[in-house]
Formats: sequence, C-alpha cells, structure tokens
Amino acid sequence: MLAINEIAQGGEVIVSRGQLVEIGGSFRIPDIIEKSGAILKEVGTTNRTHSKDYDKAISSKTKLILWVHTSNYVVRGFTRSVPISELVALGKKHKIPVMVDWGSGALLDMNSLNLADEIPVKTIMENNPDLLTFSGDKLIGGPQSGLIIGKKKWVNTLQNNPLYRVLRCDKITIGLLEETLRSYRSDSFTKDNLSLSMLTTSRRILKNRGQRILDLQKRKKIKDLGIKLVESEVEAGSGSLPEDKIESMALSFKPKSMKITELAGGFRCGSIPVVGYTSGHTFYIDLKAVLPGQINRLAKAIDQV
Repeated sequence: MLAINEIAQGGEVIVSRGQLVEIGGSFRIPDIIEKSGAILKEVGTTNRTHSKDYDKAISSKTKLILWVHTSNYVVRGFTRSVPISELVALGKKHKIPVMVDWGSGALLDMNSLNLADEIPVKTIMENNPDLLTFSGDKLIGGPQSGLIIGKKKWVNTLQNNPLYRVLRCDKITIGLLEETLRSYRSDSFTKDNLSLSMLTTSRRILKNRGQRILDLQKRKKIKDLGIKLVESEVEAGSGSLPEDKIESMALSFKPKSMKITELAGGFRCGSIPVVGYTSGHTFYIDLKAVLPGQINRLAKAIDQV
C-alpha cells in the first residue's frame, strides 16, 4: 500500500487478472490499489496473460506495473503468466517502475530443506525489479511484518511518504526481526530460527517425541481419550504453500465419554492451555507445533484433561 501510494497515486497500476489475489484477512489486491489512491488496470485473463497485454495497456496514465505472486493458490491447465524479467524489460522500455509482491518470501532454497518449491528472494532480485515486497514472518520466521527492498531511489522515496510513519514497525518488531535475520547463514539457518527448525524437524524425530508423551500417560487415560500417535501432514502458515504438504506426526484423540468440542475446550482452558484442531470426529495435536522443551508440559496437560 505504501509503495503503490507513493509511486502510483492518481495513476494506473497494471496487474494481470490472474494475479488479483485475496490474501489473509480478506485483503484483496484491487482493494489495496484503490485505498492507495491508484486506479487498477486489469490485463489478460484469469488463466493466461501475455506480454503484449501489458504493452497494449500502457498509456500516459500508467504509473506502475505490479507482478503479484499467487502464493496461496494455484491455477493449473491451459495457463500462462509473464516472467518477471520480461516485465522489467517492458518497464525499462516505457520508463515505468515494476514492483513484485512476492507474498510469503523465502531467504533460502526451500527445496534443499525439503519444504517447498519456492523461489528465494535473492533469485527474484536477479531480475532487477524496482521494488520487491514480502513478509517478514511466514517462511522467514520473524514477527508479523512487511519488508520492502529494491533500488535505492525508490526505497528512499518511500521513507518520505507520510504513510511511512504510520505503517512502519515498532522497535520491538524490528528487534525481533533483526534477531531472526541473524539466524540465517549463506545456505542454512541456526537453531535460533524456531519456525524453520520446527518445519524441518523430521517425522522420525517427531514420532520419538510423541512416543515419549504416550509413555508418560496412564493406560486408562490413553484408553479413555482414545489417544493414538498418527502420521500427519501440515502446511506453512497463512496459506504460504497451498500445495506443499510437510510430513509430520500428531496425537489423535477420540474420547469415549465426552464430545470432541468438550475435549478441545478442556485443553484450551486447562492450567496448561493447549490449542489443537478438529477434523471430522477427531481432535489432533500436531507435534510440528510442539517445542522439545514442551514435551513434559504437554504430557501433563493431557493427564489433567
């Protein structure tokens, strides 16, 4: 919103119809462009957009070309989108800035971590867009925040916009984000990055942790709550990777003498609150979301239900 307001207020922003996404909290790209004081210029179709569609749409009113990563859904079949490199070349030809909204963002090769086929931020910047925006949380693992990188000319300009002071992060968020960024190495991360540490914990390790929790329970408790250690699959938060399931393990509960809603409420309101999820007639606690130091506390929470 800050970038669009600064660059394109009063002018047109060209976006492919196939990239008019709705993100978390029902925020939609068309609404963000409108609130930024710009005018949306749609090009192409839902499933196919060509470079010529952008070229034909450019006029004296065009202030920005926006490329949006559809990170929370996938369109398959007879599809085509214009590569960022082609849009950057088109922008240079017409002297129009190109901005890429990469959504969840990733600083490492997620494939190498067996998490997802997500292009790292560094690779996107090799296409030389004027600005690139992405989340500081989600796949990066920091606090909820938005990051803007790109050409010095535009980054400096954004800092002079009145909205910058309204939208900038506070010192606590910046401090947490800095600590998260310091957890990264050239092609890896340290254990201080909790999000990536938890996402990359193997199913084998999680199975061992789950068995430790069961070993701490009385047989009657396991029988009454119908507890089992089962294989599961999880996703990165906020729909970051809609088609990339991550192997995990979970404790499943099918109690004999209480409803699933009662069991879930008992966990949430206990002296050690636990938030799981319900699917069908089964309650689950996924072990991807449990830190190693929380094993004994989770076992105690189960015993107290």
